[in-house]
Formats: sequence, structure tokens, C-alpha cells
Amino acid sequence: METLVPGADPAPLPIRPSRLSLNALKPTEAVRLLNSTQLGTVTSERQLYRDRQRAGFRIGDGRRIDLVRFVAWLAEQRHSRSERFDDVLPIRNTRSSDTVTVQEVHDLLVRQDFRCALTGEPLSPGDASMDHILAVSRGGPHTIGNAQILRRDVNRAKGTLTNEEFIALCRAVVRHVDTNAPQTTKEQP
Repeated sequence: METLVPGADPAPLPIRPSRLSLNALKPTEAVRLLNSTQLGTVTSERQLYRDRQRAGFRIGDGRRIDLVRFVAWLAEQRHSRSERFDDVLPIRNTRSSDTVTVQEVHDLLVRQDFRCALTGEPLSPGDASMDHILAVSRGGPHTIGNAQILRRDVNRAKGTLTNEEFIALCRAVVRHVDTNAPQTTKEQP
């Protein structure tokens, strides 16, 4: 047994690489291992969670991940025919009609007279935000026909609501404030 002498450098301990079992990685270990390659950031814990929900036991036992099976599953998703795996990995339709051009946005602004579609307030370039009338997450298309230009704060407040739902919510807020707020009196000079 070695004795430690104050001021003397102890002999360096040999560093042994940890022995990770590639067929039983914790999710954090899998993310760290995948992101330590020359590719940089490959995935995140959140994305890995989504992949685990889709793949189920095909990539692990529920707690641990088999890295080889996971990579094989990813390759299968990437190279499979869309009709076989459309429930697992939806393929975006990239037709030109699903893109919105700068000219279309400009024409929309002109039709709206450079005003917010919901409040009617003037828009400035730093405050304008494109909104989907029917949110894409609710099945709305990403087309100029389903778009409107709103003030950024209005768009943030609207979220995924439709115009009608958002206006109904605003009216409910105003009704509540009108009935529950104390009446203020005007101060006279």
C-alpha cells in the first residue's frame, strides 16, 4: 500500500474507459453517446423520448435502449416507403402549393392595408407575424389562403385557436372584467 506524502505528486491512476453495454443504455447515455460523434448534436432527450414512444419495444426493453436496434429502426424510418410507416413518421408534402412566397405575404399585407387582421392596428416590420387561421397542428394547410398577418403579441395570445374561438375568448374576458372590476370614477382637475 502506498503512503501519501504531502507535496509529492501521487502516481497517476490508470483511466479505464467505462464499459457501456451498447444493448442496454440508459436514455441519457444513448443521447450523450450519439451526440459525442463528429456530427455534433444528433438528437436530444426529448426527441429520443418521442422515438421511444413510436418504436416501443423494437429499440429496447422500455427502460434501456439497444443502440444497434435503435440505429436500425432510425434507418428503417428514413428509407422506408411512406405508405408503410405514415402512422409512425409522417412525411411532409413538399408541393410548391404548400409553400408561402415572399410575394404572397406582401400581397396579403397590401390586402390587409398593412394592418393587423384581428385588431386593425397598423403593423410595423418588427411587430408583424404571420398566423395560420386554422393552425397547422389542427389540420390547417400551410398556404397563403390559410394565412393572415397579425401583431406579434396578438398572434402569441391567439396560439392555436381559430379566429372565432379567440374572439369568443376575448369577449368572455371583457365581460368578466366589466362585471367584476370595481367602477372607477374620473378625477376632476
